[in-house]
Order: sequence, then structure tokens, then C-alpha cells
Amino acid sequence: MKRISFILSAACAAMLFNACSKSSNSTPDPVYPKGLHAKINGLSWNAQYVNKVTSTGGSLNSFEFDGTDSATHETIYIFVSAFAGRGGHNLTSASIDKAYYTVDTGTALPVYATSGSINITAINDTAWGGTFDFVAGSKIITDGTFNVTF
Repeated sequence: MKRISFILSAACAAMLFNACSKSSNSTPDPVYPKGLHAKINGLSWNAQYVNKVTSTGGSLNSFEFDGTDSATHETIYIFVSAFAGRGGHNLTSASIDKAYYTVDTGTALPVYATSGSINITAINDTAWGGTFDFVAGSKIITDGTFNVTF
């Protein structure tokens, strides 16, 4: 009987220990595929190259990044001003937050989003992630995801 009591006590102590252990915040939550991905007019698009820039003033105040598909030379650019953590940012032609689409042919000008949104849903010490969609001229960008390290 003492043996059963000892085994039950040990099992309870192990469960209590596991329930109180701290979790680590070393990976984005939820995890999106690394990089920048979307559909452009319904066709899958994936950036092979992702460039990122962050502006800081003691903490992350704004961020921007772009990605380019090396085969099609299509680029998607995202800029969020007044970065304040998780949340949504609307895209309009008059908004401070920006997104654009362009094809790098050496002379192409970017076509800025006139509507859409950027949603930041994952942040940790080394990366941010989220979703985006927007309309830029005749291009409809949907199902966009990003998981970018900084």
C-alpha cells in the first residue's frame, strides 16, 4: 500500500512541476512559412529574396520589407509606420502605411495599394509574422503571409 501511495505522490509532483514550467518565446506564433508569399491575380507567388529594414528609436518604431520572385522579377513591398505590436493596418491611397507591387524591368514604377490590409499576428525577439492583401492597379494580391527575421 505504501508503494502505491509513493507512486501516486511522485506522479502528482511530476504533473505539478510540468504545469508550472515557463515557456520560451523564441519562435513566432503562429508560424507562417519563412519569407514572403502571396497570390497575384490568383497565381502563387513566392519571394526568393527578402530585404528588410527597421527604423528604431530605442525600440522598433516602423518596419518595411520587400520580396522579389527571381523568375518573374515581381516585387511586393510592405511598410508599417508607427509600429505598436500586433494588430491591423489599413491600406488606402492616403494612409501612412504602404504596400506596392512592381515588376523590376529597370524602368518600372511601383503601383501602390489603393485598398487592403496588413495584419501583424506574430512577434518575438527575432521575428515578426502576419498576413496581408491589397489591390494595386490591375493586380489583386491575396493570401499574403510573411515571417521575417530582423
